[in-house]
Amino acid sequence: MKKFSKMTTTGLTSTEVDVYFNFTSDVKMDNVKIGKGGGAGYLFESLDPNYRYDNYSLGRSAKPFSGFSRLFGFTLVELLVVIAIIGMLIALLLPAVQAARESARRMQCSNHLRQWGIATHNYHDTFDEIPPLGFNNWGTNDRNWMVLLCPFIEKQSITEMIQAGGTAASINGTQNYAPGVSASWDANYKPWTVPISIRLCPSDSNISRPASGVDTGNSSYCANMGDCCNNLSNIVPTDPNGQKTRAPFIFITGRNFSFITDGLSNTILYSESLISSGTANNARGGIAFRTSGDIPTPDACLLALQPGNRNQINSTGYGGDTRRGRRWSSPAYCYTAFWTVMSPNSVSCITWGNDAEANASVNVASSNHPGGVNTGLGDGSVKFVSDTVSVGTTSQSHWHTYNTAHGNFGQSPYGIWGAMGTVNGGESQGL
Repeated sequence: MKKFSKMTTTGLTSTEVDVYFNFTSDVKMDNVKIGKGGGAGYLFESLDPNYRYDNYSLGRSAKPFSGFSRLFGFTLVELLVVIAIIGMLIALLLPAVQAARESARRMQCSNHLRQWGIATHNYHDTFDEIPPLGFNNWGTNDRNWMVLLCPFIEKQSITEMIQAGGTAASINGTQNYAPGVSASWDANYKPWTVPISIRLCPSDSNISRPASGVDTGNSSYCANMGDCCNNLSNIVPTDPNGQKTRAPFIFITGRNFSFITDGLSNTILYSESLISSGTANNARGGIAFRTSGDIPTPDACLLALQPGNRNQINSTGYGGDTRRGRRWSSPAYCYTAFWTVMSPNSVSCITWGNDAEANASVNVASSNHPGGVNTGLGDGSVKFVSDTVSVGTTSQSHWHTYNTAHGNFGQSPYGIWGAMGTVNGGESQGL
């Protein structure tokens, strides 16, 4: 390939240059565009991307002409490769993004439990006891521990509204409530509609499920009822020790911290519980019961799960209650309590009958956090408990009940999980 300098074209007209190049065997004029250059001479732009022509030389160049050359795009193959690479990057990053979001939700959930723990200590400082699980005067004063702690979580307005009563406590503005009277199932009662953000875990997919009828509002957190499983009919309101439980929470009255001889750091006060999705056979947030007969042992409770699917209640011989977590202010077990008997995220069961509100439902702690649940301890700290925590043996001959001969004492048969649920079992085990 010959090179033509600026001097070669000086003084020539475009016609003369055209003739010159047409008689040059090394250059094909079909690939050359002639334009007037700045100063003497002409600019020659290649229409072939393999060549570059400028004021000074004509020859092959590795780069396209920077001034007049055409712009070039990706080929289809190159475009598909880029799309494939971007897709792979998204596939690699998406799980990390989801994990980061869940980590943030879990941290927020831990903070909620910590706030409940702090509120409990402030309540204890004020009344020299922790709040009771609730009052079981159904229809007149059936409020639970969450309602009692409202003044200590900056929700004094709820307490004042309950104490004042009148039509101001009515959603429709016409019903006249007596001061201090509350029914947790009353959908017209305005105090139950006041939002409380810390009663909901952001990882619970059913927190936005709307209130409906007697289901007056959701709650993701529940109080610890220990390892003794008793029917609500065993409650003796005038005798705290007659309630046949060794849990931190009892009905009617609260317990002083001095009663928790196992140590506040070794005793669980609160944990999480998934809100029912409303689907009867959903074990995640549901409560299983036998359609005929009772569920007398932990092993029998585990049989309520669908074989091969731990998220479903067995459709053969079992049914499911859908009220878990749906009435945040109620003291009934199915709404506001859990037991340290079955491992976290296993299955909740009604031990006899099929009414989770009236009978003993052994509810498990549950969450959507991968691998376990958050728990709030008596000292105000929060710990994450794995689904694989020791629960002793499920082959008990019956549900563990209050031992009259030994009072409230004795080690729990439900391993570390059971030990963390009792206040005075004498265990030195901790999480």
